[in-house]
Amino acid sequence: AFKKALHIIRGSYAFALIDSENPDVIYVAKNKSPLLIGLGEGYNMVCSDAMAMIRESNQYMEIHDQELVI
Repeated sequence: AFKKALHIIRGSYAFALIDSENPDVIYVAKNKSPLLIGLGEGYNMVCSDAMAMIRESNQYMEIHDQELVI
C-alpha cells in the first residue's frame, strides 16, 4: 500500500512510517525534500539534515526521490 501511495502523492514530501504489526521495520520515502538514513552501531536513524546525527554517526545514506527504503 505504501509503495502504491508513492505513485499517487504529488509535490514535496518525506515520510518515515512504522507498521504497528511490524515495529522493527521503518518504511522511508521522499520526493524533493531532504531525507537521510544514519548508520549507527546496532541502530539506524532517519533525519532531514546530516548535522542532526553528527554526534551519533558519521555514516549515512541519501535517499533518492521516489525511492522506497525499508
